[in-house]
Amino acid sequence: MGLTYSGELSIGALCPLAVTGAVTAAAELTTRLTLFASLQASLVLSPPMLAVNLVAAAELIVSLTASLTALPPVPPFPSITLQLAGSVTAIAALEAQILILSPLMAVLDEAGVFVYGFDGRTSILGPSVTSALAAGLPGSIGPRANANALLLATVAPSTWDSMKTFFAGVPSPGPGAGLVYGGATSIGSLCPIVLRALFSVYSSMKARLSGLIAMVAKYTATLPTPVIAITDVVSYAAAVTAAIARGGPDAAFVVDAVAKTVTVINAAAALITKLQALFGAAGVFVYKYDGLTGQLGPSITSSLAGGWPNGAPPSAHANAILLGATTPATWTALQAFFGGA
Repeated sequence: MGLTYSGELSIGALCPLAVTGAVTAAAELTTRLTLFASLQASLVLSPPMLAVNLVAAAELIVSLTASLTALPPVPPFPSITLQLAGSVTAIAALEAQILILSPLMAVLDEAGVFVYGFDGRTSILGPSVTSALAAGLPGSIGPRANANALLLATVAPSTWDSMKTFFAGVPSPGPGAGLVYGGATSIGSLCPIVLRALFSVYSSMKARLSGLIAMVAKYTATLPTPVIAITDVVSYAAAVTAAIARGGPDAAFVVDAVAKTVTVINAAAALITKLQALFGAAGVFVYKYDGLTGQLGPSITSSLAGGWPNGAPPSAHANAILLGATTPATWTALQAFFGGA
C-alpha cells in the first residue's frame, strides 16, 4: 500500500471520536452544573438545618401511619412511582451517553504507539525518518518488518501550537532539531488533554448509572408500601437525631460542599471548552503508511520531493508528528481514534 495522502484536515476532522466525546461530556456537565447551581442558590436562600429535617421526618411518619390505618389502606405513593419512572428515564439517557463515550475510552487505553516529533526543513524529514528507522522501529524485528504509520504535519506555526497542546505527549523538538523519538506510549498519553477532559466525566456517569440501577432494582423487587416507607423514615429520623447529638454538619458546611462541587464541575467544563477550541485548528497534512518499516523514510522523501500539497516548497520549515504501530491491535486503535485520516 505504501504512503497515501489523506488530505489537509483540522484536528477535529482528524479525530471525530474525540469531537463526539467532548460534545457528550459537555452536555453531561451542563446538566450537572444546572442542577448544582440551582441547589446552591436554594441553599443560600434557605440554609439547610438538621432540626428542620427532623421535624419533617416526624411529620411524614404521622402521615404514613394515617395512610397505613386508613380503610381501605392507601396504595403505594404516586410520588414513588413517578420517582422510579424518572430514574428509568435517567438510566436510559446515561446508558446512551456511556455507549457513545465507551469506544473512545477503550481506544485511549491502547498502548504500543511509537512516537516521533519533527522540527526542520521539509526536505530533511524523509531522510531523517530513513536514518531513524534503519534498524527498524524499537523492539521490532528490523527494517523488513511490516509497520503502519500516520504522519501529521503542518507548515503553519499557529496550527503547530494547537497540535502541541492536543498532542502534548509527543516530543516537541527545538527549532531545527530534526526528528526526535519520544518512546512507545498509549493513545491517551499521546493526547492527555482528551484523557483528562473525558475520564472524570465518564467515571462519574458510570458511578451514577450503577447507583440508579441499584435503586430501581431495590424498589422494583419490593415496591415501597406505607409500612416499608415508615421504616425508612424512622431510620432517617434516628440518623438525623444522632447527627444533631454529635454536632453534625451545619448549614455553612453543606453550602460550602455544594460550592466546591460547582467549582469542580466548572473546571471540568473549562477543560472541555479548551479541548473543543483545538478541534478547529486546520492545516494538518495527513498521510497513512502500510508497508516495510525500512521503506517509510524513502516513501516520505519521494512524496515530499516537490513540497507539500498546499504548494509549500521542500525548503519550507515544517513540524510533524510520526506515529508508528507494529501490531494490528494498535493500528486498529489508531485508525479508530484518527477516524478522519
